[in-house]
Amino acid sequence: MNIYQKKDTRYDCTPTTHEQRMIDIFNKHSLTGWKHNFVVSYKEDKLYRRYRYDIAFPELLIDIEFDGWEHSIKDRIETDMLRDSLSNKYGWIVLRIKTSDLENMNDNEILNKIYNIILEATQTINERKLLWNKNPYLIWNEHRQKKILRSQFIKLLKQKMFKDRIKSLNDSNINFQKRGWSQEVSKLWGICSRACVRFIKKYMPELYKQCNIRKSNNKSEVI
Repeated sequence: MNIYQKKDTRYDCTPTTHEQRMIDIFNKHSLTGWKHNFVVSYKEDKLYRRYRYDIAFPELLIDIEFDGWEHSIKDRIETDMLRDSLSNKYGWIVLRIKTSDLENMNDNEILNKIYNIILEATQTINERKLLWNKNPYLIWNEHRQKKILRSQFIKLLKQKMFKDRIKSLNDSNINFQKRGWSQEVSKLWGICSRACVRFIKKYMPELYKQCNIRKSNNKSEVI
């Protein structure tokens, strides 16, 4: 499942008291597949939005949020509604639990609530994954990763080409202090003589100093 996630160093990722309680319950009952402070990115209306889910089950697209008193503020309510709407649009199920309610629940009640949401999620996961794969951010990031891989591949090819060229020069009997050496290198490498000179000047400066170069009109000319 292609979810772009990296460590967010702007925030303190230490679990809150309620998050830690949930994590302890999961560990006690060997419930796996969850991630704490899971970072998910979206692209909407040409804007990139990045959210941290308190506890998420990425493979099931479940987001569990713990809402304290600050989530009852008007501005925060609007922000949460926008976030939930965007998450739902791309296939995530959002379960918001008020911390005040959580304090009045025992471990079995909490676990039953989580199991119910997991059961609901497994029944609709295929349809919701289709929605998630339409996330423009994923498409953009996939193209970005391909470009990075392509550039890395080209870099490796260049490195191999440089090594092969340098090795071929070292194995050759070309006398660089005589006239016509650039034509010999051109035949060896299969490129024009000027390109050979530029390559040697840039990547083999010590050898370039030994080459037969004629200076004319303040410019270096290969002979």
